[in-house]
Amino acid sequence: MEVATEVLLERIIRGEESAFRELYDRYHQQIYSIGYYLTRSQTIAEDIVQDVFLKIWNKKEVLQEVQHFEAWLKIIVKNHTLNVLTRVARERLIYKAQSHQPAETLITPGLEQKEINHLIQKAIDRLPEQQKKAYVLNKQEGFKVAEIASIMNLSIHTVKNHLKAATASVIAFCKNHIEVIITVVFLSKK
Repeated sequence: MEVATEVLLERIIRGEESAFRELYDRYHQQIYSIGYYLTRSQTIAEDIVQDVFLKIWNKKEVLQEVQHFEAWLKIIVKNHTLNVLTRVARERLIYKAQSHQPAETLITPGLEQKEINHLIQKAIDRLPEQQKKAYVLNKQEGFKVAEIASIMNLSIHTVKNHLKAATASVIAFCKNHIEVIITVVFLSKK
């Protein structure tokens, strides 16, 4: 006979590991399914399961205030997944902005590639004209610093400074705006 979830929660609050194991057995597949649906990644979904249960155990005193455990659990999973997607997207955007990797190699789970490209292009469009030109010549067209210096009639040192400033601006802009894109994608998946 299955123990009521409320009884399990009371036992978990008291620190009973066997009750926690039973709760894990009961809900881990549901959490995995939500995580996988939102990320399309087995690895990330498995990490989400572990992280959510670790949160439950470490914050077990909060369980006293939970009225509807399953609804509360779904909210915890969705919020944690959004945080994971935000972190992954930031890391990939930073990597892309710092490297010469083509955008199509950096597809982020749960995030449309065209939205990432649009965000990066928006960041580039906001650059001062000289930085923008140097950045586009280097990152998008593949010119080397010396070639850009010749094309723009600038010193190599000035081109390097433009590229450094432009890259920092693109990264900062993307970091500050990626949550909006992830939230839109996240909320559109019901």
